[in-house]
Amino acid sequence: MSKKKKIIIWGGVGLAVAAAAGAYVYFATQKPATEYTTAPVERRTVVQTVSVTGDLVDNQEITINFELGGKIKNILIKEGDFVSAGEAVATLEDADLNSQLDQAKAALDKATADAEANDDAVNEAEVAKDNAKKYLDQIKELNKQNVAAAEQDVENAEDYYEDVQNYYNEDKTLTRKLTLTTAENSLKNAREAKETADENADLAEISAKNSLDAAEAGFDTAKSNFAERSRDATIAGARAAYEIALNNLSRSILRSPVNGQIAEVNNKKGEILGTGVIKESFARIISGDLLIEAQIPESDILKVKLGMKADFTLDAVGSDEKFQAEAVEISPASTLVQDVISYKVKFKLVSPDSRFKPGMTANLDIKTAEKNDVLRIPLRAVKTEGDHKYVDVLKEGNVTEKMEITTGLSGDEGMVEIKSGLKEEDKVVTFKKEP
Repeated sequence: MSKKKKIIIWGGVGLAVAAAAGAYVYFATQKPATEYTTAPVERRTVVQTVSVTGDLVDNQEITINFELGGKIKNILIKEGDFVSAGEAVATLEDADLNSQLDQAKAALDKATADAEANDDAVNEAEVAKDNAKKYLDQIKELNKQNVAAAEQDVENAEDYYEDVQNYYNEDKTLTRKLTLTTAENSLKNAREAKETADENADLAEISAKNSLDAAEAGFDTAKSNFAERSRDATIAGARAAYEIALNNLSRSILRSPVNGQIAEVNNKKGEILGTGVIKESFARIISGDLLIEAQIPESDILKVKLGMKADFTLDAVGSDEKFQAEAVEISPASTLVQDVISYKVKFKLVSPDSRFKPGMTANLDIKTAEKNDVLRIPLRAVKTEGDHKYVDVLKEGNVTEKMEITTGLSGDEGMVEIKSGLKEEDKVVTFKKEP
């Protein structure tokens, strides 16, 4: 190889080495870019909720019992039935009580037989007797109407069941089967209501008849000039005995003191109730007015106000179905729950459901605040410096600018309202990865 050619080759090698060295120095001195994770400033709704767990409880629960002993004649209700205040739920055998009433009335008649009539007392007693007679007639007419209405309900239910049965026979689908089952239950309920109407009619008529008997006895007493001879011990004693017998007869009918649902029946027809202290209640009634009771921790209690709405789900029903409630009572007294100071809050059910039962667990989301059409960003993007808050906004060229902000409502899902310092579509830094 000639000397000149060798020089050219080594010159080329030198240039290549120099170029490689230059490239190495250039790239070695270049700093890798910082990576930023951002979130847009968006105009949306910010909602703040408090989530707690509570229990469905009955607002009123009572036990009922007969006031005297005896053999149970009829039980007019069963567990699950709904009753009205004053409705008869059971009766005792009353043959002995009626005999005692007859004896007391006879004794009263005898005690007043020789008394002279007093015009004023007689007139008043006669008016009372006439009113009692009118009341008995009205009760009979009302019972007639109630029984007729119950009979009509049965007839309507039978017609509806027959129609649904024919409809189901045409095409035996599951939906039509459910409709048929509903019709069967409606017919059964109508027939049971008819039986109850008959029983209540009999009991109401008996009660009105007893009132008439009492009024007639009062009339007889007034005719004997009872007003002027009220100090007569014999007449007073006979009168008292008659009233006691009448009262005992009325107490052979057990009535519901409230509107509600029968939760428990503890006796059967034919059982004999003792005349001593009766320890076991005949029945237990729940009012059906259910509430949700929840313990709110002190960190959230100031956010909750009366009238606030809450969405809730029930473990027994499933999380797919939501219901609504409203805060109606906030206890001023604190309770220690798992070492956390809490306050009991009661919620009224906006739309009661027949599936709701006392003791069920409710999961509540209480909407404590809401702002619509406001700027919001993730709370994790907000930084604090002294008394000031700021965020880093990503600009063109992969650089950031520190922007002081004013925040508002802190909402769910880690979002916070922005009152000032940012505009829509700005990109705030939520995470920064150094090279």
